[in-house]
Amino acid sequence: IYFKDAARSIDMIYQASKEQIKTVNYNVAGVVPTRSAGEIEQVVKKYIPGAQISYKPDTEAMNYFRTSTVDVFDDSRAREEWSWYAMYPNLDKVVVDFVEEIRSRPERYGIV
Repeated sequence: IYFKDAARSIDMIYQASKEQIKTVNYNVAGVVPTRSAGEIEQVVKKYIPGAQISYKPDTEAMNYFRTSTVDVFDDSRAREEWSWYAMYPNLDKVVVDFVEEIRSRPERYGIV
């Protein structure tokens, strides 16, 4: 889930009336299904041609994900009870917004 969607979900549940809240815990989903680092890299390079991206996967984490399945988070209760939906439901929207976020506030991200 994109950080802006996560923050928005907190505000949405805070703003919901008591009558709307019927569940104790909620899931909120963002980009579905979960994307790999390679897929994210492809989308970033679509918007920033020539981007140099490197990553060093954690061996233990990679072994875990090789042997497990990633389930889609069921956010139907949040959708039904307080009208949740992701404003950034796909990688293109996430990357476009985050590129703009970084370009408009480089100091926030340690880019001077």
